[in-house]
Amino acid sequence: MKKWAPRVLLAAALAGLSAFLLKGDVWTFWTWWLLAFLMGMVAMPVTGRLFAGFEDKGWMFSKVLAITVTGFLTWFLVTAKILPFTAATCIGVSIVCAVGCGVLYHFQGKNGIDCFPSGKVNLIYGEEILFFIFFLMWTYFAGFRPQAYGTEKFMDYGFMEAMMRSTTLPARDLWYSEGTINYYYGGQYFAVFLTKLTGSKVELTYNLMRTFVAAFAFVLPFSLVRQMSVDRLKGSLTGKKRCLPAVAGIIAGISVSIAGNMHYVVYSKIIPWLQKLQGKEADSYWFPDATRYIGYNPDVPDKTIHEFPCYSFVLGDLHAHVVNVMFVLFLVGQSFPLLSQISSLEFLLLQLEYLYLLLLHIHPDIPFLRSNSHFSFLPLLVKAFFCILQVLLHDRSLLLFQDNIHQYML
Repeated sequence: MKKWAPRVLLAAALAGLSAFLLKGDVWTFWTWWLLAFLMGMVAMPVTGRLFAGFEDKGWMFSKVLAITVTGFLTWFLVTAKILPFTAATCIGVSIVCAVGCGVLYHFQGKNGIDCFPSGKVNLIYGEEILFFIFFLMWTYFAGFRPQAYGTEKFMDYGFMEAMMRSTTLPARDLWYSEGTINYYYGGQYFAVFLTKLTGSKVELTYNLMRTFVAAFAFVLPFSLVRQMSVDRLKGSLTGKKRCLPAVAGIIAGISVSIAGNMHYVVYSKIIPWLQKLQGKEADSYWFPDATRYIGYNPDVPDKTIHEFPCYSFVLGDLHAHVVNVMFVLFLVGQSFPLLSQISSLEFLLLQLEYLYLLLLHIHPDIPFLRSNSHFSFLPLLVKAFFCILQVLLHDRSLLLFQDNIHQYML
């Protein structure tokens, strides 16, 4: 009991702090955190196999996998006009997926396969605490400027409201009385999917979705880099060195979720200071300039916009390239145990092909996230299915069959 007392007190303190900071909005915040916890736990029979080499069995990645599978399956059934886009459909699809995971867990138990991180309670507790802290931190920061105003935020908010009212996808476009959304809406869709799943309101979940992704942008790199450090330092993690993997994970999480670049320091502080020393008028600074200096300083025709995660989280857009952060991090994390099993160059190239195709097809500018292009994603699904099945069964003979199917579909 004494061992658990500090953990219970810390959890209670964080719950109280969240209630104090978020006031009445805290119920939606708690609902989303609890939903992620439950969905991730239910999906562990699959995630535990994909992340078998991880000490936590991919506990944090399981949340993203559950959201991805249930969300995409719901989208497919709705756009194929099989089911309406309602809260009941979102809940029903999630329950069906949960039942499937339950059946898989039953067979795994019969075969002595453990896909849960047994004996790693401290690690799981620590990861959940970190996820809660960063989710709360970003949500609190978002509360200082919650308005869907400026840049493309009004459009994002409008897309979400349109999908909340609609039972079909793509939803009726808020700009055209007789048209449907003809712009990629994957980011807003996943926000609405979770909103309907939790019975929440867009006025709260618009900002909650971006802070949700920002929390994953910390905890997923933390889990991955921590595990990479454990594998690299295996056998030498004694004494003070036992803290190194956690420290490395925290640095990785901060680098992805919070860190930016030196543009602000140089152009907002150092250069104006030098200009003042020379008696000149200091240049003004606008924070989006930090994403627009390639081709701008000096000014050349070939320009590049290079947004980094923290900029997007602060800006507040919900485009697919922002929500996509957690999906890409899942793929990066899943590639680590996958590539660690490779024993030949040919197999390595084949797996890299899978990862390339996954990243290519989840990019926000591809037809998957545009309207009325349901089946352009099928070749990818076939390759992804056999890739996952191969890992679950450890059977490379599936590769030949998979390639034959893929060539036929192309």
